Amino acid sequence: AGRRPPLRVLRTASGAAWDALGRRVRRDHPGLGRHQAAHGVLVRALIDLPGRHAEAARDQTLAAGGYVLVVDGSIPRRDGGAWSVIGGRSALDVVREAVKGAALVLAVGNCAAYGGLPQANPNPGDAVSVETLMQQGLVLTRPLINLPGCPPLPEVLSGTIAWFLAY
Repeated sequence: AGRRPPLRVLRTASGAAWDALGRRVRRDHPGLGRHQAAHGVLVRALIDLPGRHAEAARDQTLAAGGYVLVVDGSIPRRDGGAWSVIGGRSALDVVREAVKGAALVLAVGNCAAYGGLPQANPNPGDAVSVETLMQQGLVLTRPLINLPGCPPLPEVLSGTIAWFLAY
């Protein structure tokens, strides 16, 4: 058995991915990281890794690459992505950075997978899916699995992660 890749959850919306992961995955992966955007403010909740240590763990993970990236929520493009801000940076910029080293990207929930309701007319923030960002060259193309649902089924999310780790 080889080294398991880190799992990073990037939230740009209400958090369907994290909610779907549930307590079972958090119990099995105590070092699991979580990024949550809420009202334009980053709320970082990394289990057992407060403050500077959380930032260091995130930076080390991004530098090492090979992680599973779970993106939750559509990504606004209008005004340079200013419609969704995470830690003072646009969600588009954060996703662009995080996708670079990902071995696998999971777009979880209807919004991340297909743009969801935010993409519906009139779409003031010009929100799109992760796949659209890849197709348009706004983020690097990486292996992508769309896991739709509102909310997504936790068994599908955890099963997909388990399959990737096993094979």
